[in-house]
Amino acid sequence: MVSADNLNLDVLELVFAYLQSQNDLASAALVSRSFQAGVIPHLYRSLRYTLRQGKRFPELMTPFAVILAHPALGVHVRQVDIRHIPLIDWQLKTQPHPEFLGQCSKAISMCPNIRTFQCIPNVLSYLAPCIKDKARLRDLRIHASISTVQAKQLIGLGELDSLALHYGSWNVMDLLPEWATSVRRTLTTLTLYMSAALNETVLHSALPLLTELRNLSIIGCRQVDHTVVLRLVSHTPELESLAFTTSEVNCPLDTPAPPLRHLRRLILETRYTTAASQAPTILSAVLAYINSSSPSLTSFAIKFSSSGIIIGHTFVEQLLTTHGLTLRRFALINGDVSLETVRQICRSCVHLERLELPIPMKTLPLFIQALGNSFGLHTLIDTGDPHATHGPRLSLTPESVRQLMGSVRKLRIIENDGRTWKGEKLPGQALLAVTFEKKKSQGSESYWFSPYTSD
Repeated sequence: MVSADNLNLDVLELVFAYLQSQNDLASAALVSRSFQAGVIPHLYRSLRYTLRQGKRFPELMTPFAVILAHPALGVHVRQVDIRHIPLIDWQLKTQPHPEFLGQCSKAISMCPNIRTFQCIPNVLSYLAPCIKDKARLRDLRIHASISTVQAKQLIGLGELDSLALHYGSWNVMDLLPEWATSVRRTLTTLTLYMSAALNETVLHSALPLLTELRNLSIIGCRQVDHTVVLRLVSHTPELESLAFTTSEVNCPLDTPAPPLRHLRRLILETRYTTAASQAPTILSAVLAYINSSSPSLTSFAIKFSSSGIIIGHTFVEQLLTTHGLTLRRFALINGDVSLETVRQICRSCVHLERLELPIPMKTLPLFIQALGNSFGLHTLIDTGDPHATHGPRLSLTPESVRQLMGSVRKLRIIENDGRTWKGEKLPGQALLAVTFEKKKSQGSESYWFSPYTSD
C-alpha cells in the first residue's frame, strides 16, 4: 500500500520545502520517523533568536543549545539571525549574558555551511572568531563597532555577495578599501548604515574596486550626504538600486552627471525639518541630476525625518513626468500626501502595483475615489505613524476593506495597523471574501530602504 512514508527521502524534502512556518515544520516532524528525516534539513536551516525568546532565557532552550546537544544538526544550518541578546541582571542589565554568548559561539563553530550571518546587537567582538573561517558565507550583516584586529579577521571572507555594516567604527571603515579588494569579484550589494566614521576618502578608495556592485545604500552617515554619493557613483555605473541620505546643504552638484542608465530603484532619506528647509529644492535638483542619465525607475521610495510633512506636488509631478510609465512601486514614509497627488500618482503610473503611504482614515471615501484611478494596483501599505495622533486610532474594518478592494480593480492586499487584509473572489459570490491575519514582522531581514525587487 502506498503512503507518504513510502516516498523517497528526496521527495519528502522537496514537499516540506513548501512549509514556511517553523510550527508547521515541527508538527510535521512528529508524524513519523520518515517525516522527521525529511523535515530536519528545513527545520534547522535557520537559527533565529528574537526578543520574544530572549525574555524567557534561560528557562527556554535556545536553538544554539539544541545544536550543542545534537552536533549532527549543525550541517543543516544555512542562516544565523541574531536579533536580540539576553542581558544579565546585574550592572543595570548592560552586559550580554555570558552563558548565551558561550552557547552561541560554540554552536556557530559547529555549523560549517552557513551562508547568511546577521547579528545586529553589538556583540560581534565575541562572535567574529567563529565566522572568520566560514568558506560558504555569502551574506554578512553585522553591528560593525569592532576593533581593527577583529575587523581583519573578517576580511578573509572573500566571496561575499552582500555586505551590510551597521554603526561601523573607524577601525572598520579604514579597512573598507582592503575589504573591497578581497570581495571585488563577487560583491553585488553594499549597505553602510549609521556610521559616523565613514567619509568620502574611504569611499573614494573602496567603490572603484567593486566592479560587480549592483545595489548601494549609504544611509545615516553624517559625513556622506547626497553630494558625496552622487560624486562617487561615477565609479559604479552598473548600479540598479541606489539609496542615500540628502542633507539640507544646497551645494552645486558636479557636472557631468554620473552614468546611471541601469538604475531601477531610487530610495531617498531627507532631513526635511522646517518650513524654511531647502529640502524641496534639493530633492528636485537631485532628481533632475539623476534623470540626466535617462534611467527607467521602477521603484521610488522617500522617507522624511518626521511625520506630518507633506511631499510637494511639484516634486511628485516632476517624478511622474519622467517615470510615470515605468514605476511599479511608490513609497512614502514619515510623510503625507494630498488627495490630488494620490489621484495623479494613480493616473500617471499605469503599471503601479504597490503603493505605500499613510491612509487618511478621516477622509477614507475621498481616498478610495482617488485610488480608483489605478488599473493595476495590487498592494496597499499604510505607512502612517500610529503614535502620531492622540486618542483612539482609526483602523480599517472588513466593510471598508471590501469597499477599497471593490473600487480598486486589482487591489487584493492591504496592510494596516499590524494586520494584513486579503481579498479573494469566490465563485458564485458577488462580494469579495475578506480575511486578515497578524502582519508578520520583517525583523532584521529587511530595511525600510531595502530595494523592492519584484518589479
